[in-house]
Amino acid sequence: MKKYNPNPKHEAPGTRGRKGSRLDLSPQQASELLNDPRNCFTIPGKKQLVGVMGGKIYVFQPDGADGYHAYAVSGNEVFTKYTAVAKRIADLIGTDIKRLSRMDD
Repeated sequence: MKKYNPNPKHEAPGTRGRKGSRLDLSPQQASELLNDPRNCFTIPGKKQLVGVMGGKIYVFQPDGADGYHAYAVSGNEVFTKYTAVAKRIADLIGTDIKRLSRMDD
């Protein structure tokens, strides 16, 4: 079982100079997604995992402490950075690759 570790830069961005985007999943939801092989999977050639929950896309980044933290990404970011899984992500959110590439949120 993979371990989810909340990261302050995504739990409370903007406080005390923290950069990052707010994660809209609870720690329990993030842990469930991280361990759901149908909706969260490895990206070939990368350290990250990518998952979909509630129509939103999340990347799980190794935290160096035997766990992962998560942050939301846009469809365009998946299309650009994680091309190997873009089609699978598009299918999970019920769209096509062309629309995925234009999703900024």
